[in-house]
Amino acid sequence: MKPGFVAAIIGLAAVSVASGCASDRVTETGSASSFASSKPAFSLSETAAGPITADTLYSPSALQQMFPSFRFDTVQTMADGQVTNLLTGFDSEGFQAFQVEAAPDRQHIASIQVVGPAAAGPRGERIGMTFEEAGGRRMTCEAGTGPWTGFAICGRSDSRIRYVFAPELYLGPSGQLPPPDELRSARLVRMIWKA
Repeated sequence: MKPGFVAAIIGLAAVSVASGCASDRVTETGSASSFASSKPAFSLSETAAGPITADTLYSPSALQQMFPSFRFDTVQTMADGQVTNLLTGFDSEGFQAFQVEAAPDRQHIASIQVVGPAAAGPRGERIGMTFEEAGGRRMTCEAGTGPWTGFAICGRSDSRIRYVFAPELYLGPSGQLPPPDELRSARLVRMIWKA
């Protein structure tokens, strides 16, 4: 797993914490069981997040055309001492579904963070699944640090998609993976697709 990718995930974690999105180590959208039973609006693949590709413009209107049943708001947050803007998609029930990060040119999309039932991973992974259910044993994992202390950040080699798992009771120390028993039952709280 590339160190730059983990650093980017940790940076986005700081944004999430600053905007109140990662409080209390639970997802923003409801119970895990509701995620598995709802039909996803789109699926992640190595080349796209549903209709979103590396060429998609970073604009509310472009996203609104792709996702007419979603509402998009620009959320301004603080990360590493800098103000960051994220486009955030809310589903028809008002739950936060995914966050969109702009590329450095501010014209295109750099990444999508799925935080609710809006999307499925390429193998059917869904927010709220356990590490075991999401196929975590077939992934390489790194320990989270900073705002992600206690979390496991996992992915398959050469994949654009990372999976963030939160154990129920494990809190760290920073930079150390949860014990195997804790990791097996950890819940998937984010799927991150890099353009």
